[in-house]
Amino acid sequence: MTDLLSRLGGNPVAAVDEIASSVSTPEADTTRSAAFEAQQIVDLAKNSLDFLAGLAMPLIYRYAFPAVFLSVWAWLLSFVLNLS
Repeated sequence: MTDLLSRLGGNPVAAVDEIASSVSTPEADTTRSAAFEAQQIVDLAKNSLDFLAGLAMPLIYRYAFPAVFLSVWAWLLSFVLNLS
């Protein structure tokens, strides 16, 4: 690959440096510290699939779940809570 880039007149090191500088790490951009009550976190995670996903996978979760998934989550919660 670098041989081909060199033959075409490009600089492989400059190309890699340019790509590396344009990529930002999501951890550095979005990570913040905060303090919450534990019971508040438990209640939100139990009732909101979007919150649970963001809590479980903060670097992967980006978009809200569609209404169908939220309805299935609510149905599952009601079924599980009726069993106990």
